[in-house]
Amino acid sequence: TKSYIITNNHVISNAVSSGTVKVELQNGEKITATIRGRDIAYDLAVLQISKGNLAVMEIGDSSKVVIGDLSIAVGSPLGLSGTVTSGIISALNRPVTTGNTTSTESYIDAIQTDAAVNPGNSGGALVNLKGELIGINTAIYSRTGQFAGYSFAVPVSIVKKVSGDLIKYGNVQRGFLGVQISEVNAKLADEKDLKTSAGVYVGGFSENSAAKDAGIKINDVIVKIDGVETKSSSKLMEIV
Repeated sequence: TKSYIITNNHVISNAVSSGTVKVELQNGEKITATIRGRDIAYDLAVLQISKGNLAVMEIGDSSKVVIGDLSIAVGSPLGLSGTVTSGIISALNRPVTTGNTTSTESYIDAIQTDAAVNPGNSGGALVNLKGELIGINTAIYSRTGQFAGYSFAVPVSIVKKVSGDLIKYGNVQRGFLGVQISEVNAKLADEKDLKTSAGVYVGGFSENSAAKDAGIKINDVIVKIDGVETKSSSKLMEIV
């Protein structure tokens, strides 16, 4: 009797305070949707419509995507509905900031592709050659507002986490360290007499810091989380 539809937050944000969101199906039917939940930092939103038994995409595994894989972007670029464009996966784990981060910063290890993506592709699927969803097209690199050769998709692993939280809780459940950090470089390593020249330096703690409660100390350097190297502040934030 109902279905959930995933899109970008910036696609529906103007209708949050006033206005109506309508979902148009492939056959032209338009259905009024309600916003089940949205997350500004990840630029994702979940809509709910009162219509069930819709065709559902196969979900792929973004962890198995490799550079050079062929990819297809689906959307309505520049108002041209039902458009697909193809390209290759040109980079992985690209730290990008999505959405409006004036209050919350979110660094996402995005999938980078050279499939043409323009305004109107937002919230559309990025699929592999099996037609499996591997990401949600979210951002482009551009100096003009139009496609300049590179676009970025939120990996489906993150999409599943965020959409699941939005449906269950109405917001995204996030990890919290509560540390004031900076990236270690040769100068900082020399000034603080650190034993490493790579990682993320802990310079202080915020209120109710989970890291402090766990025994992390000022002047510590975080070099790995769950075996994954934290070579930059953005990488640490993305993992957490």
